[in-house]
Amino acid sequence: MDCKTPLYDLPSNVWKYAFGVLFGVISVFGTVENFLVLFTLYKFKPLHRMSNRILSSLATSDFLASSILAPVFVAQLLKEELSTHCRLEMLRRFLSTFFIGASVFTLGLISYDRYLHLTKLQDYNMTIRKSNIFIFFCWFIPFLIPFLKVVGETESLYYAAVIILLVISLTVMSGCYILIIWALHKHGKLQTDKIMTKKSKGRRLRAGRTVVIILSCFMLMVLPVNVHLMTSILDKNKPRSEVAVGYIIQMALCLLNSVVNPIIYYFRTPNLKLCLKKLVGIAPRDNTWEEGSQIHYKSTKIRATTEL
Repeated sequence: MDCKTPLYDLPSNVWKYAFGVLFGVISVFGTVENFLVLFTLYKFKPLHRMSNRILSSLATSDFLASSILAPVFVAQLLKEELSTHCRLEMLRRFLSTFFIGASVFTLGLISYDRYLHLTKLQDYNMTIRKSNIFIFFCWFIPFLIPFLKVVGETESLYYAAVIILLVISLTVMSGCYILIIWALHKHGKLQTDKIMTKKSKGRRLRAGRTVVIILSCFMLMVLPVNVHLMTSILDKNKPRSEVAVGYIIQMALCLLNSVVNPIIYYFRTPNLKLCLKKLVGIAPRDNTWEEGSQIHYKSTKIRATTEL
């Protein structure tokens, strides 16, 4: 195995220092944001729902990527001798695939869960056992993928597996959210009351905006990864400096997604946003909102699922 990281071949020290600072900023913000997500989901009982167990899995993968993986990038970028350290390089490659893969798969699971919430309504029943199985595979598959690098004489099998799984994840997310928008449209047509129809349109618009935001951020992360991996497979004679630049940009986008995810889910989920305000002391301290949240969730599941 080549112990020299692609970061070693960046065109100049300016690239290394600039991205070293960028990864440091990503590490700080991603760690703090995802810790707040995890702590908020744990502290407030109205958020102890099955769907939020999956959201906790996403926050955990993003937290680990920000707090462990990003600092490794910083160390290798700012200290040249660490960019050729075999054990550190093997660890960084493994953690990159493991944490980022777990985040990608969990995003796909969240989209599937939201789709079931809307289409099944009162019949929806994601048990703890079933959710644990789904979450387990969201972590187990990315854990196994790095070991494909040692199969055969080249890493082509590993690259092919990553590309296929990224495409599958993007397809699942896109398909589920398109079906969500279609189901909301059908629910709106079935409502005859003008006030309810107006509210339904508002929910559809909100869900539509959320879908655009989530898919845009996800595609911003996935497409550069696919392009980089495909060019790495097809063009073996590509200059190492160009490969290094593409690689560092790709990894920056992947880790930046760990910063963006909690922002999206905080600002697009009213209850989660309210809990955060309550946590930092800028919301009323009475508990009436908790009771109201539970009643509201049981009586109107459509709204709970569209407020992503």
